[in-house]
Amino acid sequence: MRKIMLAAVFAASVGSSSAVMAQSNSTIRIGLQDDIGIIDPARSSQVVDRIVFSSLCNSLVDIGPGLKIVPMLATSWSMSADNKTLTFKLRHGVKFHDDEPFNTAAVKANLDRALYARKQSQERTGFHRSCGRG
Repeated sequence: MRKIMLAAVFAASVGSSSAVMAQSNSTIRIGLQDDIGIIDPARSSQVVDRIVFSSLCNSLVDIGPGLKIVPMLATSWSMSADNKTLTFKLRHGVKFHDDEPFNTAAVKANLDRALYARKQSQERTGFHRSCGRG
């Protein structure tokens, strides 16, 4: 929860400061106090990385004022009665930089990739064994 709160504070401060300045139509310069870790949202765990991701990537939802979950690429969401299935309604008309459509297949591919990256990270550190997962 603390990481989420810090991320929200930093994201809000970047949006209201002059830290991000476009020098031309094709250049984005971001001034950061800390070094970025990994430019991969599926593997990153640093707050400073989130500042960079907010300039490069869109997410299904984000953290808004008052730490409320707000829509981004997902326009709405609902939880099943048994709380085991989360269903997102996706924004229409969105395309990636290569003109490919944003759709359920793209969301699934990214979620699968994130789950794989998490599993790989746990296997490298042995974390899954210490938590009783195997």
